[in-house]
Amino acid sequence: MGAFLPVRPSWVLPFGILLLLAPAVAADPTVTMPSATQGVARWTFSNPANYTVSNVSLEIGRAALAEVSGSVGDFGLGEFSRALLLDNIDVTSQPGRAILQNTSRPGRATNLTFQAIPAQLDDNYLWSGGGANGNFGFSPNLFVGYWGNPEWTRAILRWPALPLPSNATLLSADLQLYMHTADTPDAMDVTVHRMTTAWTELGSSWNDYDGSNAWNASGGGGDFDPIAFDGVGGITTATGWYTWNVTPAAKDWWAGTAANHGILVRQANDDLRVSLGRKEFYSSDATNSSLRPRLVLTYTTPSSTGTLESRVLGPGTQTTWRGISWNATLPAGTAVSLHTRTGASPLIDATWSPWTPAYPSPGSAITSPTGSFAQYRATLFTPSASSPALLSVSLGYECYAPSGILVSQPFFPADLVSWGSLETNWTGLPGTNATLAYSQDDGATWVPAPPGSSLAGVPLQPISLRVTLVTNDTTRTPTVRSVSLGYALRGAGGGFLYLPVVGPFWVLLIPLLILAAWTLAMALRRGKFDATDLFLIHADGRLVLRVGGRESPLQDELAVSGMFTLVAQFVKDSFRRAGAERGDLKNFRVDDREVTVAKGDYLFLALVGEGAPPPELQGNLARFLERIERSQRATLRRWDGFRDGVGETERMLTGFLRKGYRHRPLLGGRSARR
Repeated sequence: MGAFLPVRPSWVLPFGILLLLAPAVAADPTVTMPSATQGVARWTFSNPANYTVSNVSLEIGRAALAEVSGSVGDFGLGEFSRALLLDNIDVTSQPGRAILQNTSRPGRATNLTFQAIPAQLDDNYLWSGGGANGNFGFSPNLFVGYWGNPEWTRAILRWPALPLPSNATLLSADLQLYMHTADTPDAMDVTVHRMTTAWTELGSSWNDYDGSNAWNASGGGGDFDPIAFDGVGGITTATGWYTWNVTPAAKDWWAGTAANHGILVRQANDDLRVSLGRKEFYSSDATNSSLRPRLVLTYTTPSSTGTLESRVLGPGTQTTWRGISWNATLPAGTAVSLHTRTGASPLIDATWSPWTPAYPSPGSAITSPTGSFAQYRATLFTPSASSPALLSVSLGYECYAPSGILVSQPFFPADLVSWGSLETNWTGLPGTNATLAYSQDDGATWVPAPPGSSLAGVPLQPISLRVTLVTNDTTRTPTVRSVSLGYALRGAGGGFLYLPVVGPFWVLLIPLLILAAWTLAMALRRGKFDATDLFLIHADGRLVLRVGGRESPLQDELAVSGMFTLVAQFVKDSFRRAGAERGDLKNFRVDDREVTVAKGDYLFLALVGEGAPPPELQGNLARFLERIERSQRATLRRWDGFRDGVGETERMLTGFLRKGYRHRPLLGGRSARR
């Protein structure tokens, strides 16, 4: 026998890669022969070239509806202008861009309570009586009221700066003072006024505004507008916060339309000298900082927003939404945010989902549920006169085609006696289906065939099969694993040994018993050998046929393709060299399998087995190959690559694999050449 080619474990990865890269060389369907007169053709979609398909994707062992992917969206003026809602959005002045129509809209009102520390607030009270030039700028109190000579007091306050954003618009301002003591229970009205002369906190007094210069007012007591902004009436003894509206003065200070000299708080019309006692409020120097004067400010900043809600988008069939992308220009401080919702109707109704939260960035996965239609909402924002611009929005989706078909090539085995049962192996969720039909007139007419149908009465003509896949939910697909068709063949007849019956029947038992004993002895001597697979290979490298035994370990498509790849490579390396002759045989080993290859004029024959090959194997293999080349020359010499017409060859291979390789000539002798 020839030399062995051992396959080591370290070769597994390269051979695995070779298996994956090896092209599918066998045609679909694959044919198995449960017996010499029974065949089963199985279509497993291993070779797409053997099918005509529409909206169907094929893989080995899987046929399913084709995936349809695409995108919908808006990409310019024509699409943006079809939006269902445009609120403060301009889509015409800059064609192809959606921008804010008005960038000076006020934003939401903001409330700010400014409770100043001593450094942020100048406050003092002016006192007439017992020394009208006394200064109380460090006092924790602000006194207000006329209590008769010499007790007459007024409070003054000024905020040098207001803590507002530079682009804020002031809406309102309230002064709040906390009264902690009422020296008398008299009800007193207290009013606030605009100061008209500048003053200093630590220099001002009843007589002077800075410690050395007298007020303009006759008799002192501060210079102020006699018309009050606001007043609180009837203050008696209740302690707590009291509030006055000082908006007119505060707006002027903020806008710079009037000098900021602060405000004066006094007993209403105290110049009439009606004695109502004195009310004591906390100043900015109070020990308890939470009770110091407060200024409550309400303001807005330019923060214009606009909303665009798109037209209804989508393919109109149930769809899985994948990703959202958009393109926008964003000046400093501006923003564009995108949201989505989906539904089953082209009109917004109860089937639609709520709007999603804003997506963090372009390319984000869409979180809306599956639906036939989708809509996006774009919100544009600016805190200034500059507007962001939305240029495009795209929503990606994937779904399955609602229906699809695949049609096999005509199939017609040689020596056909009758067709058998037609079966399909498919799975699918509710709402999906896979149906079968057959044609014998090149697809002009199709006859439905439920799974399990018997085609015994169908004419003995070539047959094509059609599988139709449908779904009413295009996020789902039925999956067909295989289609099989049984058939019966005409028996081959005759055995490999014929002995005429001459004389008594028991005479025949003698040679048979001798032959059986000899065969058993030879089998025990050489050990067990099981042939599992037989490959018939054309000289140009194409696989003509492969048959496998009932216990063949090469059951799956990858294993068969892999073994064929190894055999073909061995043939190329070992035989296609100068000096190789017809009838030469070679051996190599793959793991625990022995492969014996014979060379003919235009064919190679490779037998795969497990165990020690019998001595007669080489001779049988060479003679059998010579027989095939001689009897099937018309079909195989210039083989067209189709299985039609090789039925007889397939039966010969099946018979040889079952028992022919074991045949031992009665007169012995090893005629095989190495």
